Amino acid sequence: AGAIRRAGGDAIQQECDAIVQLSGAVEVGGVATTRGGTLPAAFVIHCVGPRCATPGEASALERRQLRCGIEAALNEAHRLG
Repeated sequence: AGAIRRAGGDAIQQECDAIVQLSGAVEVGGVATTRGGTLPAAFVIHCVGPRCATPGEASALERRQLRCGIEAALNEAHRLG
């Protein structure tokens, strides 16, 4: 997330902050979309993944959360065309 924001500029961070302020934090497995800032992309789809309790090993719940996030990101990309 930090690398995307650094590469895309302050506009991406400002949009992320506005999303959180308006709607609250995005839940694990959820997505938020911002414009691309200075990146060569119209949009950035931010997917909130789980933090694994054991580094390198994802539990069944964490794998399910990651799968949900990936599906949500792909659905959002499809919606945006």
